[in-house]
Amino acid sequence: MLRDGVAGQKVATLDSHANDVKTVAFSPNGKWLASGSWDRTIKLWDVATKREVATLKGHTDDIKSIAFSPDGRTLASGSADHTLKLWNVAVRQEMITFPLSAPVFSVAFSPDGKYLAAECQDGVIYLWRAAMPDEVRRD
Repeated sequence: MLRDGVAGQKVATLDSHANDVKTVAFSPNGKWLASGSWDRTIKLWDVATKREVATLKGHTDDIKSIAFSPDGRTLASGSADHTLKLWNVAVRQEMITFPLSAPVFSVAFSPDGKYLAAECQDGVIYLWRAAMPDEVRRD
């Protein structure tokens, strides 16, 4: 449910996941809202229309964390399936999957978009340098 922050009134109820929602993130421009669920999917919502515009599928376990890149072109998702995935927001497709050592609890882009970090259940933090917005590589 979205609420008006000033008046506290409900703005919308976004409900199409088959299971509990674990994580949400707004795109930097505020146009999109992404939601990650225990149903193993990510939903993209148009904030203006309050409508679902895409379902991203590919994880084989719960989605634990999602984050938009600072330019809003890429969405990162971390899952209990021990993977971090990068998604192209414009075409709504998976770009790359990084297999990791344990369930991924948290993902984040640096404010300048040069780095991507993932924190796993086993306490390991992975850090990648983003060469270009559409290309992320491991260091």
